[in-house]
Amino acid sequence: MPPPGKSKPAVLSWRIGAAPSKQKQKEKVAVTTQPATGQLPTPPPDEAQQQALVPQQFAPDIREITASLDPLCRLPCALTPNDRSLLHSYLLHVPARVYGTRSDTIFSSVRDVSFPISLGSSLTLWWMLIAANSLFTNAGSTNGQVSTVERKQRAYQLLNEALRQSAGQITDEILGGIIMAAITEARLLDPVATNAHLQGFEAAIRSRGGLRSSLLSCAIPALRFAHVMPYLVCGPVQDTGQSEHDQLQRFVQFLMSEMRHRGFSPFPTVSSPVADPMQLKNIIIVPSLLHSSLGSYLQPDERLITRFVDEAACFLSIFLITLTLWRVSESLLSTQLFVTRLDTVLQSSSAFDEHGAPMLTVQGFMWVVTKAIQDFQAVYHELSEDHGLWPILHGIDALRVFRGMTSYNARQQARRILLGILYGEDLALTTGRIC
Repeated sequence: MPPPGKSKPAVLSWRIGAAPSKQKQKEKVAVTTQPATGQLPTPPPDEAQQQALVPQQFAPDIREITASLDPLCRLPCALTPNDRSLLHSYLLHVPARVYGTRSDTIFSSVRDVSFPISLGSSLTLWWMLIAANSLFTNAGSTNGQVSTVERKQRAYQLLNEALRQSAGQITDEILGGIIMAAITEARLLDPVATNAHLQGFEAAIRSRGGLRSSLLSCAIPALRFAHVMPYLVCGPVQDTGQSEHDQLQRFVQFLMSEMRHRGFSPFPTVSSPVADPMQLKNIIIVPSLLHSSLGSYLQPDERLITRFVDEAACFLSIFLITLTLWRVSESLLSTQLFVTRLDTVLQSSSAFDEHGAPMLTVQGFMWVVTKAIQDFQAVYHELSEDHGLWPILHGIDALRVFRGMTSYNARQQARRILLGILYGEDLALTTGRIC
């Protein structure tokens, strides 16, 4: 889909639930006498303005993180000492608190996705600081520090300014900022703002020529993985009145259409008949998954699934594993290699508590699955860049369907269907009721 004309850019402004209204912004500016283009809150205003808007020609000195990160990395803008401390907190604490990964994990969504994006996107970096300020400090404190509300106000100003400067064109920097804004608002438990960012993200993707075009045009590979996040963190769509039976039937139809093809081409040209739902039980039998450490993540304690993002992460993990094994199910060797790689990445990722229990969360496991699929495709199938988009494209399609199921029971049943396929269980009773 071609980008809209300049007369009607995809995203004109970014004023949603979490952003102050124009009147409040004027009042805020009048009270603080802070210039519209100044970086909050460091005085004097002229110096702060220069730091916020002028790209730095050298790498800002962040001594707190050089021990664990490449000292040659260049941040997109200068940071105050307080902001450097917040960035330090985010990089060190989010992997453990949100994902349960250890510091030397083989793959970290913060170290390998969010941080690389932030190096080329000041908007992304700014939202990371907002998250750190809210999650790891006293956001209500005014001891000379910037509050979360002030940081959000500034973030929306910067985003609108970037949109104006790009004449409506959605650059990687802008897209990264939109994605991180959605993630941050979700972690701050603002569903209205999160949903608004998802809508803005989808408009941005359309203006970039569609999902595939957006993924291929990313200058930073990490930004491709981030395309999944708005769908993962945003809750289900509003209730459309569709029955639980119809919601689950739509999922089964989607699943059967996904199993038309084998191999990893994201855009196969030859179609085969849709799989019969009564034959799904014969697709894959991988009993080793039941008897390994993977089992606890495929069938987690439902009491730990307290938020939609956890539901969605668990679903996406099972879906991607199921679909990957289906695509290689004609080769027993490929099946074994993938399961082995998945287990290897898992063992190299999880942190452990003082009792030796793994701390990896369902969200962390989702990234383990994503990394394992990426490695498996690259090493054993030598996929092209286009084919390497396979898990992202299909994962987003699956999350769109999953979000469309407003019934918790339907979403839970969808996960059970996928598990039944993995373990070769008889799905006649389940599929027979809905097909």
